[in-house]
Parts: sequence; structure tokens; C-alpha cells
Amino acid sequence: MKLYSVVNMDIVGSRNIKDRNLLQYNLNNYLNQINQKYRNILSVPITITLGDEWQLITDKLSESYNLIHEFQQLLWKDRIEIYAGIGIGELKTPIFEDIRKMCS
Repeated sequence: MKLYSVVNMDIVGSRNIKDRNLLQYNLNNYLNQINQKYRNILSVPITITLGDEWQLITDKLSESYNLIHEFQQLLWKDRIEIYAGIGIGELKTPIFEDIRKMCS
């Protein structure tokens, strides 16, 4: 049985952010940075799942908090806070390049 960590993140109060275009631009840049930096521990590239929500999957369970903290540090520069949740379990589907096609 192989365990994975699925991390969901969401921006707090995103509807109240005045320059959402800038936020989306910066978020995409941060996703690219983290995808590059952690490509060896991510099962698939981090994906925006809906608007200001994104998800990642790794089989390095102990790195889950570090990945969340990395996003917090990047977004704090923009005075943005996030919610994050971690789920741990087996995947019920194969690994797809598009994270939205997988279920744990």
C-alpha cells in the first residue's frame, strides 16, 4: 500500500481582493516556482483546480507541511493568507498529469 499526501489550498477572502488579475498572475508564477523547485517530490505538477484553489500530490508525506509553508511565505509578500488541508491515503486511480482526474 503506497500512501500519498493530497494538499488542497485556497486563498482566504479572495473575493475581497481588489486586483484579482495581479493575484492570479502572481499565483501562477508561484505555482511554477514550486513545481520547478519540488519536481522531484511532486507526483504531478501542482494544478489550479478552480479559481483561487490549487492542489498537489506527493508520496513524500513528511514534505506536506513544508510545501504549504513555502506557499505561505510566497503569498505573505502579497499580504495574502491561505487555508490548507492535508489528506493522506491511497490513490484509487492511476497517476494522471491532470490532478483533477485522480481520487484518493
